[in-house]
Amino acid sequence: MTVDRFSHTLLGATLVGLVSVWPGHMVCELVLRWWNTKLSHAQARYLAVDPRIGWGAAMSGAALGVYSHAFLNSVMHMDVRAFAPFSAVNPIQGVISMEVLHLASALVGMTALAIFAVTFSHRRITSATVGERD
Repeated sequence: MTVDRFSHTLLGATLVGLVSVWPGHMVCELVLRWWNTKLSHAQARYLAVDPRIGWGAAMSGAALGVYSHAFLNSVMHMDVRAFAPFSAVNPIQGVISMEVLHLASALVGMTALAIFAVTFSHRRITSATVGERD
């Protein structure tokens, strides 16, 4: 079994998630610090972020990433064996059509963008209101 095939199993995804949490946590915090240094004072009012990432957030993000990747590939690809080495059966392959899978992925992405836009707008309005009171 190749590394790629192994990483698409639940066991492999778990190992990838465990190994990636620590370096991923460090890299993401560095990128957020860098992001904040590139903002002007005016931009920072709306776009600056706290560069600290909690370990719970890092671990849940890694778990969500590796397991959703393994799940989606198990649905899409006939050759993925998510339960290997315990089983060669892929019971979720084709459980939904590719069209439905792509539509659902697009809808989730658009929903996330809408949530981001509303959150950003609220943050901007709140910052402007606080700035007016100062």
